[in-house]
Amino acid sequence: MAKVPFFILSGVYGLLSAEEKIPDYDYELGVLGVEPLSVKIRTQLQLFGIQEIRFYTKLDKPKWTPYLHALLRAANTSQPRVHVDIHKLEDEA
Repeated sequence: MAKVPFFILSGVYGLLSAEEKIPDYDYELGVLGVEPLSVKIRTQLQLFGIQEIRFYTKLDKPKWTPYLHALLRAANTSQPRVHVDIHKLEDEA
């Protein structure tokens, strides 16, 4: 079975590999940060040759909306366009 790369979406760094070490930070992406982050993500998509993303999230969390918008904007403006498949995570009881 082929190994699938795993990335974490950061409001500061864009796409982070699971092994990448970064300093601690406290930042919540807002509406004004969507466009700059989408540019960063688009560059990373092209750099890493990513053609498809499986994005796992809790869609009922409003704080995630800007992150999802940045990712979708990056994917839709990337050349070639990147397919994003969104998977909703369920809350554990």
